[in-house]
Amino acid sequence: MSVLIYFLIISAVGLVVWGVILSQQSRSMRMPKSSLVNHKSSQPQIDLSRLLPVRSFLEKTGMFSKLKKVTEAAHVNISPEGFFNLKILLMLGLAISVSVVAGKVDPLYILMALAIGYIAPDFYLKQKISKRKYLI
Repeated sequence: MSVLIYFLIISAVGLVVWGVILSQQSRSMRMPKSSLVNHKSSQPQIDLSRLLPVRSFLEKTGMFSKLKKVTEAAHVNISPEGFFNLKILLMLGLAISVSVVAGKVDPLYILMALAIGYIAPDFYLKQKISKRKYLI
């Protein structure tokens, strides 16, 4: 029972942080482009596409073109390989953190963490696309 409570608390904190980040992004989307140029150039760029060689896998499964369309529609500065690697990292990170928090390796919790880690980035992109469509 305590694991469920910890999970709900962590989820609530995560949702609050996500809401704060999205509200700041929506404000920056309304700012003139001249004020955003210096802000974006000062951000560090992390290239996740070099982490795991997944390009051939994405091309064979047909996911490369789909991910490219979605990332371009959301105006996210990440390659399809980098986005897929981000999903893999998030899945592994959540699975490990759930195992550490629970104190044991429970397959149900690990499967839930893997599913959330795989689906959460897609929800984020859909949120960005819908917000962009709303602003247009």
